Amino acid sequence: MAGLLPAPAVAVGGQPQALDLADLDLDGDLDLLCTNFSYDGATVGVRFNNGQGSFGSGFNYPIGSINSTMPCVAANDLDGDGDLDLLLGNNQDRRVLIRLNNGRGEFRDGTPLTLTQPPHALVLADLDDDDDVDLLGLGHSQVQWQLNNGTALPTISLTAFSPAPNRPAARTTTVGATLSGPVGSAPANQLHVYGRYSGRQLGTTTASGSTLTFSAARPFQAGEPLTAIIPTGVRGSAGLPLARPAVWQFTAAAGGSGAFTPGFSQTYGYAHPMRLRLADIDGDTDLDLVTEFYVGTATLSSPLLVCLNNGAGQFGSPVPLLPGSVQVWGFELADLD
Repeated sequence: MAGLLPAPAVAVGGQPQALDLADLDLDGDLDLLCTNFSYDGATVGVRFNNGQGSFGSGFNYPIGSINSTMPCVAANDLDGDGDLDLLLGNNQDRRVLIRLNNGRGEFRDGTPLTLTQPPHALVLADLDDDDDVDLLGLGHSQVQWQLNNGTALPTISLTAFSPAPNRPAARTTTVGATLSGPVGSAPANQLHVYGRYSGRQLGTTTASGSTLTFSAARPFQAGEPLTAIIPTGVRGSAGLPLARPAVWQFTAAAGGSGAFTPGFSQTYGYAHPMRLRLADIDGDTDLDLVTEFYVGTATLSSPLLVCLNNGAGQFGSPVPLLPGSVQVWGFELADLD
């Protein structure tokens, strides 16, 4: 059954002030960044995701002043090498510290910046459309910015991909992409496929020459829209990063004639169905039905009910997903972990 499960607390050091999520070690999951106030000095804590939604090893970087009550951090690719670097600041120091990532979540010191006012927030974006990331800082009475003067590193690019975008493809099709140079090792996290209803597709990614290929562990759901993603963490054999992430969509082909036969229905009294979603709730590769209800004069055990598919297009008795005391005004289903 689906639901939100309790998760353990994460120790980050000091008093947490702000949180952010970013893939710092290029393993395909989101790691945790947390700025901390402490009387011994402000820090930013980094905790790495173990791929199952919990956070383990990491470290804390000192940011500076012992009087800083608003430490701040921003993550982006500052040096054009395809991984996320860190900018660290605080509201008692005009210096902004730079930590450059080696692609494994290990950081070395960069050259600090000096702003006209101590920042309490940092933002990174390409302000001058030159393909590098510039800095904005929010000070006590002004917004200040500095332009990145770096020269972008050489990159590799996507030259071809399959299946063709926005077209139907066989349910057993392989998903492939050809790059402008040979692909490096460790391809497992370099090509992902997601279904609109069924979430991330299980399968195997292999690299051969300049081609990445994903083979799904089971056929795609008939008629399901699918999205293929290649992140910028992809590396060529010479270590060059992918210039830009690649995303394209296709649809798993469906058969049929377009005509429908009489089907089935379920009645819920005066409880009015408001929204429904289809998703594989019980992991048996068919699509189950989740329905949200507005309960009128009837009493239901839950505002969200799931009916499990028996694999032949028939659905079982409704099973509650939430306690009846919970109010629901809209819901979505997605693969978060």
